[in-house]
Amino acid sequence: EKIEGYNFRYFLDSFSDLIKKRAPIGEIRQEFFLLEARSSRAYWKAFSKLFPKIIFPGRQKRKTVDPVNKLLNYGYALLSSLVLKNIVLAGLDPEIRLLHHRKNLPFPFLYDLMEPFRPINDHIVISFFHKQKKHVLYKDGKIRKSVLRRFRKFWFKEIEEPQPWSKSKTFISKSIKDLVESYKKEIGKNK
Repeated sequence: EKIEGYNFRYFLDSFSDLIKKRAPIGEIRQEFFLLEARSSRAYWKAFSKLFPKIIFPGRQKRKTVDPVNKLLNYGYALLSSLVLKNIVLAGLDPEIRLLHHRKNLPFPFLYDLMEPFRPINDHIVISFFHKQKKHVLYKDGKIRKSVLRRFRKFWFKEIEEPQPWSKSKTFISKSIKDLVESYKKEIGKNK
């Protein structure tokens, strides 16, 4: 809310307007993803102000060399494996297509369900850097090899503890399980 360049109120209002349309998802999918893309650009622009440019030049998903993107990508891989595990344990089909509808996307349901938890991964990366500043990077700004192991341990510890910014005492891992279970119940009602 306080980071210059990110007007979260605009995006919340815009998403609320889409919800009020009460149209089938197929009719608003393109509008939704356009808004999501705009929101994402603004979010990463604001996020980049938290780190020096040398260690975070901006969001990059593949073939990245900077330490922040490496940890973000690794965290998203951990998150996707946890969400996928919960989908499979609940007996749901990870190939269900809701919002993420591209034909070549493996497990689109996974991406739909992990979306609300992505900012939590980002928060974990920020916390990790803040707490381990001196031990994350070499002098040339590259990430130390031992960091991914420490980050994985830190990541799993964080998702099993109540978050300090949350009013709820619910663990992130439990929230993921609850979300998957709520989808399972809804699917059961509509059979």
